[in-house]
Amino acid sequence: MSERTNEDIISGATLLLQLNRNRQLFQTVLTNPKRFESTVVYELKKFVPIRQRGQTLEDVQRQTKELLGELQAAVESEPEDNEDKTDEEQDLPLHKGKRADHDQLPDSIKAIWEQNAERWKKIKALYYTCQDIKEPCDRAESLNALKETWYKYKSEFARYDDYVIENSDETAQKETTPVDYAKAITNARSYLSKAVKDDKLLNKRKAALADDADDKTILDYNTSLQSVMDRVQLLLNSGEIIGDDLRQKLTDAGVVFPEGKPSETVEPSENADSTDDKDIDNEQGQEN
Repeated sequence: MSERTNEDIISGATLLLQLNRNRQLFQTVLTNPKRFESTVVYELKKFVPIRQRGQTLEDVQRQTKELLGELQAAVESEPEDNEDKTDEEQDLPLHKGKRADHDQLPDSIKAIWEQNAERWKKIKALYYTCQDIKEPCDRAESLNALKETWYKYKSEFARYDDYVIENSDETAQKETTPVDYAKAITNARSYLSKAVKDDKLLNKRKAALADDADDKTILDYNTSLQSVMDRVQLLLNSGEIIGDDLRQKLTDAGVVFPEGKPSETVEPSENADSTDDKDIDNEQGQEN
């Protein structure tokens, strides 16, 4: 890479001025461009992920006000003695408590409670971090992580609350034949291929993380993500291999692959072993 000239550095400083409106920094760079080259590069790099999400500093500031305002009520509603309790015993904010039939739920659904207890710790840490960071460009990444974790927290509790326990007699009658098993594996692989084709799931994730994302867009992404994670868990539980290229594309789209116990990070729903191979575009019904 060729050495940057003073003109290059000033051009970068001009672009930075347009982004952060920090005229004092701009004037400082003009006094000795070479001396402040690394400062200009460093400050510009802060804006790369913001611009990749199609956001401006005004968007970050507006999201900060909305998200931290919503979370303030949740943080203040947490019982004072919560930190002295285990994850299993905690009263998690903005939720009515465990179901009366909690102990009868499948392990994957019961696990949501403890998983959300861990998410809540992360949410609180990010919440206080975002409060302490003054500059929007410095806050953007923590704010984005906070938004993603908070929406996951809420969507998982919705899954917990909405789960319907099947009749035990009906469940006992469901036997998986070798043909059914092979079909389930084939359908799972086909589903994952469709999810990453043309970046379908990745684009849904970007739309859901956008500052102007509405509830329908966020729900659409979370539903599609959970369906993908179900298929991933099915393949992993069956000892199937997921190639590096597919794994990377799924990771970019928001799928978290387990390092230890699969059920701790990729939670299957009751439909994980379904042989239904409907296209990911139709998770929320036929789209226009």
